[in-house]
Amino acid sequence: MLTRLRALAADGPVVLTFGVVAGLALPPLADAVRPLLTACVFVFVAGTFLRLDGASVLAALKNPRFGIVLPLAAIVLTPLAVAQGAAAIGWTGPLAAALVLSLAAPPSSANAAIARMLGATGSIAFVVTTVATFAVPLSAPLVMMLSGSAQANLSPSDLAIRLFVLLGAAGGLTLALRRFAPRFVEDNGSMFDRVVVAALFVFAMATMSGVPRLFWADPATVLLTVAVAYAANVVLAFVFALASPGSLAERTEIGLTMGNRNVGLIWAALGAGIDPFVALYFAAAQFPIFTTPLLIRLLRRPRPA
Repeated sequence: MLTRLRALAADGPVVLTFGVVAGLALPPLADAVRPLLTACVFVFVAGTFLRLDGASVLAALKNPRFGIVLPLAAIVLTPLAVAQGAAAIGWTGPLAAALVLSLAAPPSSANAAIARMLGATGSIAFVVTTVATFAVPLSAPLVMMLSGSAQANLSPSDLAIRLFVLLGAAGGLTLALRRFAPRFVEDNGSMFDRVVVAALFVFAMATMSGVPRLFWADPATVLLTVAVAYAANVVLAFVFALASPGSLAERTEIGLTMGNRNVGLIWAALGAGIDPFVALYFAAAQFPIFTTPLLIRLLRRPRPA
């Protein structure tokens, strides 16, 4: 039994999917762990820092495609292009606004860990996510204003402070462990991976808080919102993966990075004034983040001869 539990803990995509399912099946539990969202983010950011290969990160950072082009495409060009496309076809309303808002968010900080689960290095996701995250206090309000969103009431200074505290604390912990306990870090890599997966599981479960109640109140709207969130994630992932050079692992990592967004940052910045429909979309946006890794792994599994 213990061996099976350890194997399950190492099976990241399955655990993440179970987190979403558990949050939907056990609403009181999802509500109970909701206050742990920030702590979970800290854990998997710090864990990702610890497990990244420094040489791979430096190589990715020196490549303008990862350090400039992809972050710019992620948080500026993509949301503006979607906003212009929606306006061109006459698609307006809260769902369109929520989609643009979600795309103004930086890539999810879980992308590097998820990429590692799928056999990639995680360095590309880390570089693109970090650059985009530090730029989003300036880019997100700009995108909101240029796209004509009614939700352009972000506070760049508050968002920047929260990002600085989170990334600074995670980075400080990582540097301290690498400096004072390098052997411990080197010998316990698999343990850090399991801790990250556990944090992702709790995070996935917590983001489902309130979703079942919304579903029973208006199932058609919730299903439509989830469908749009899935479509946006998958289309972005496929477009950028197919358009990118490199190995299959690198292209998969780029696709994940461009599709999975950290909408929690925008959610926190909007605070209590967030439109309820936008909040619903942000919750729906968690479904593809924590279930598509399992689908990707199944699609990449070799077919029996």
